[in-house]
Amino acid sequence: MVRRTISALSKVALGYCLLGFVILPAFLHLAIQLTAPRFLQEPLRIGGILFNPVTLKLDIQTLSLGARKGHPLFGFSNLTVDLSWQSLREGKVILDFVDIDSPQVDIELLDDGSLNITKILKPVNKSVDQSDEASAESSSSDNPLGILIHTVSLDSGAINFTDYANAGDEAVSFKLSSFSIKGDQLSWPKGQGTVELDTRINDESHLSVKADLESQNSVSASVSLDRFSLTNIQPYLTPYLYTSFDGGEFSSDVDLIWDREQGLTAKGSTTLSKLDVSDSRTEDRVAGWQELAIEGFDFSQQQSSLAIKQITLLQLFTKIELGEQLSLNLAELVKPSESPSEAKTKESSAPAFTVNIDSFKLKDGTLDFADRSFKPGFAAPVTGLSGEVRNFDSSSPKSMSIALNGRIHKYSPVNITAELVPLTPLAETQIQLSFKDVELPNLTPYSGRFAGYTIEKGRMDLDLDYEINNKQLNASNRILLKELVLGDKVSGENTTSLPLKLAIALLKDSEGRISVDLPVSGDLDNPQFALGPVIRTAITNFLINIVSAPFNLLASLVSGDADEMSSIQFVPGSSAPNKDQEATLASLATALSERPQLELEVQGAALRSIDAPVIAKQQLLEELSLRYRKQAGLADVAGKPEKVLIPDEEAVSLLMAMVQERSLKAGAQTKAALTDTLIENWQVEDAALRSLAVERARTLKDKLVEKGLKAPRIYILASDLSPKVEDGEVVTSLTLSAD
Repeated sequence: MVRRTISALSKVALGYCLLGFVILPAFLHLAIQLTAPRFLQEPLRIGGILFNPVTLKLDIQTLSLGARKGHPLFGFSNLTVDLSWQSLREGKVILDFVDIDSPQVDIELLDDGSLNITKILKPVNKSVDQSDEASAESSSSDNPLGILIHTVSLDSGAINFTDYANAGDEAVSFKLSSFSIKGDQLSWPKGQGTVELDTRINDESHLSVKADLESQNSVSASVSLDRFSLTNIQPYLTPYLYTSFDGGEFSSDVDLIWDREQGLTAKGSTTLSKLDVSDSRTEDRVAGWQELAIEGFDFSQQQSSLAIKQITLLQLFTKIELGEQLSLNLAELVKPSESPSEAKTKESSAPAFTVNIDSFKLKDGTLDFADRSFKPGFAAPVTGLSGEVRNFDSSSPKSMSIALNGRIHKYSPVNITAELVPLTPLAETQIQLSFKDVELPNLTPYSGRFAGYTIEKGRMDLDLDYEINNKQLNASNRILLKELVLGDKVSGENTTSLPLKLAIALLKDSEGRISVDLPVSGDLDNPQFALGPVIRTAITNFLINIVSAPFNLLASLVSGDADEMSSIQFVPGSSAPNKDQEATLASLATALSERPQLELEVQGAALRSIDAPVIAKQQLLEELSLRYRKQAGLADVAGKPEKVLIPDEEAVSLLMAMVQERSLKAGAQTKAALTDTLIENWQVEDAALRSLAVERARTLKDKLVEKGLKAPRIYILASDLSPKVEDGEVVTSLTLSAD
């Protein structure tokens, strides 16, 4: 009995082994070869199938599906599946390990948006009864078959992906080489286990992923990407931008958590280094940096927020250029849309996305600014641009701070500081900008365009202080020009007609400095308000006020009176100024000494109605004295008579003779009446009036020179015989000029 039992068991074992080792592999191989063409549109090749019925280990050797461009769409050199005997006891599929050696996949995203691998299967005949399918799916979902894989190993894999759909005329290819996956304790439908992925992208960058599958509702993963080249995504940008990546390496270490209720959260750091972006039309470099490092970022999908501890941007380069039509070069890098889409606004109950950045540091940046909107154009590179932006929060009422510094043309310091609330920037903002020792000849293109002069020499300090409160702007523009020298005059449509050289001479002090404080204010809520035109208008009005009333500025230097400085009154018939104006002349000399480029023009004046009677009396007395001395034989007639006391009787006799000589009639024979009659009829020539006017101008020049003003700065103009009169006195006008 025992022998029969042993014999029977031996035969069963032999048959089982024969079935497992020989018949089943051959049957599977033949069945696959015969049935595959019914379902697959691509040829399937299998090198061999091995099965160990004792260990339940299955090996499939050298499988390949399809053949495109010299390699299969899908294949591997060996697949090993080790089924555990525990499956029978626990009522689920338990695999001790699954090992795939050298898998290879060739995936293509076609022009129509479909994947090539979806076309491997032949179309399915949908004659199956729908109710049967529904009942089958229902029973399957009610009692899903459990699967547990203790170990999964995929080694030395390669995945080739080519995108023909999203990159315009140029296909995008990615190659994942040295592709490997390690999995432990993977279960379904629980969705638990750990998976590790490691691969190289295009043989240059490295990607590794470690994921923990806690359940179907929760996944956590650590992702590390090293030195991914942005040139790989260039074709995706070409349809939309005129840009070309000439470098750029992206690296990131991120911890991800996905939860069905809370959504996605991500924490980690990212760097983008060695970036160079050029204009693909001209090949000119437009932007780039050595390194952009984002440290400690925290993204929450549930809270719609992104928090960043620190961003560091090293050696930024940006080229900003205004074109002939005031177009911005960076904006023109965007290609025009062929068919502009209509934007549709969708209401969403999701909270607004918020961004918080503790610190943004900029180190050793360069801003290459150029204005080509006019000829010959203007360029001002800012180098060494460094600083920090702190406490940026798009949702907080707290203010953020900005502190930047750099240099224009290497030697002119620039400092920018600001305090503002990102959420409401027009409610409360303070901005200070400081520019020191800016070489003014570099601004010649602008001065020629708007001021009508080139600049030969000079430097500028500019301090701007802008304050915004409740949309109301109050700004102070403090300008200090040092040793400004204008060059040649330039004609143009926008040039001003103001006498700028006079304005400069009025403003420039004895040390060659021009200091201007220009306030500006306005309502930022007014759509008609624009800061640029407002500043230009303020500057123009400031200059107009100066050149239209130049003595106002001089008077302000010495606390004097502008009207008294610009007009000097003279005693009728005399070349001596009014005694009250001696102090005015002293103040004028002091003020002019503080404005060394100004020149004073003096126009001597005399008026017949006021000065002629006095001149006539002077000439009458001279004639009377001359006749008396001649009659008395006191002096040579040709000599200049000296003043002598003439007795009244002799004076009346001489005056009577002069009246008779002129055939005049006097009202009485007294000295006073005769004198008045002669004066009223005395002929005063214009030459005498001009001589008096010249004497008055010379007197003013002499007095100013005595008070320290240099004589070459004072010019005597042609006399004025129809001047103004104030308080019964002739006014000699003074004007200012500049060469």
